[in-house]
Amino acid sequence: MNAMIENPHPLIIHFPIALLLLGSAADIAGLLFRREELFRAGWYAMMVGAPAAVVTGVTGLWSALRAGYLAPDVEDAVNLHGLLLAGSIVLFTLLFIVRFPSRPVLPAARALYVAALVVAALLLGIGAHFGGELVYVHHVGLR
Repeated sequence: MNAMIENPHPLIIHFPIALLLLGSAADIAGLLFRREELFRAGWYAMMVGAPAAVVTGVTGLWSALRAGYLAPDVEDAVNLHGLLLAGSIVLFTLLFIVRFPSRPVLPAARALYVAALVVAALLLGIGAHFGGELVYVHHVGLR
């Protein structure tokens, strides 16, 4: 239990990943199939997922700063993981703000919106992959 308090990042990281990917998929499906309820579900998933991702990013930064000495290649992997996910968090947060319910995505901007969602999801997936490698290959954060 003490390890979870010292490093909550691994405990909470899965929730924003799931919510943001679910929100992206619901948004894209809602736009493609013209189903308002899917689009609304995507917004709610992002409403929880984007702030949760910010909190998770802060816990990740805190964990990285507390890690102590890391081999140069591992430190590079930590930095790449952080940069990819910081970019994803910023992009998802901007997309959430852009599509606030009082400002729906206009038809002319839908292709750009979907492209930005795909880029944000790719950054999230690739960054999460590097996070998994940090734990399971480089054993960062394990005692």
